Amino acid sequence: MKIQKKNTDVESAAVAKTLAKKISELLKKSKMSQAELAKRAEVSTATISNWLKGEKEPRIYNLMLVASVFDVSLDYLIGFSNIKSANPNNKHISENFGFSDKTIDNVARFKRVSGRFKVNNEEGEFHYHPDYTEAINKLFENEDTLDITANIARFLFYDYEAWLSPVDRSVEQPELINVKDMSDLFLLRVQKGLYSLRELIKNKPEK
Repeated sequence: MKIQKKNTDVESAAVAKTLAKKISELLKKSKMSQAELAKRAEVSTATISNWLKGEKEPRIYNLMLVASVFDVSLDYLIGFSNIKSANPNNKHISENFGFSDKTIDNVARFKRVSGRFKVNNEEGEFHYHPDYTEAINKLFENEDTLDITANIARFLFYDYEAWLSPVDRSVEQPELINVKDMSDLFLLRVQKGLYSLRELIKNKPEK
């Protein structure tokens, strides 16, 4: 029993530490004062201070109020999930496909603005938003266009210095003389893939 209590204490301390970090980050990002949070979470400012020091854990009711104030999930607050959104659909998408909250929100925003006109009030001009969601669909709906995304990933994340030694460059890619040339190659592949996709869309028969 003593061992179980010790483990429980360690877990409780870890949760309190995580909670302190999350609340501190959310306060800073939202530019909310501790006094304002205390009021909305129905606790004293001293209690908020204890939370931020990791010295005390909120009761479940107050924790739910904190989550509601910042529009985040309870699992995120206590460190059980990296998904901020309280929206269960976002959580499902993120857990199954690995997309961040921001990615999911932006895709949803693309859907809202796609195909709409926006007025620039200062200049009195109209701006048209193309169909962003359809562009995303075209990139991912068949295996041929997935190569575009693969080359974008290679350009962004490959460690070219580690990936290609001088021997590799001379044997596998003799035309490439430096690391920048290798990154340019992936950009050219992306450009070529986008042109091919554009032609495919233009030449697709109307339904």
